[in-house]
Amino acid sequence: MQGGPRIDPVDSTPITTSTGKPVTDEKYLAPFKNTALPVGIPAEAVVNPNVVLTDAIKGQKITETVVLPLSTTDAIGGTAGGIQNIPFVVANANATSMTAVFWIEKVEDPVLGHFLQLQYTQTIILRFLGIDWPHINVATLIKQ
Repeated sequence: MQGGPRIDPVDSTPITTSTGKPVTDEKYLAPFKNTALPVGIPAEAVVNPNVVLTDAIKGQKITETVVLPLSTTDAIGGTAGGIQNIPFVVANANATSMTAVFWIEKVEDPVLGHFLQLQYTQTIILRFLGIDWPHINVATLIKQ
């Protein structure tokens, strides 16, 4: 597609498995109140790690984007694939689903010229203690 990517927010809030509602127990929410983040990581990234991706491309002239979505579920919530875990993982922190989006971007820069970069967000849901814990990874990689 022409232009830059549309990077939707992701939510790292843990969800109570039995109710489908956000966890309210303060002992599990303490990391959301942590303000001692590494330099360059905005506080909003604790709840929505995709902020790191959108911040990375502010001011860039992205001329083209290829989007590659992956998921272990289909668009209407059915099972399209799956995750295989060893018995230890199933018993202790079962990975129940995975989604990922990769954006391959062509960037035009007045100093660096044209270059490619890859941005991605990956969310794995880990289920333990009766809670679904989103484990989210994001990155921006520039081809050298």
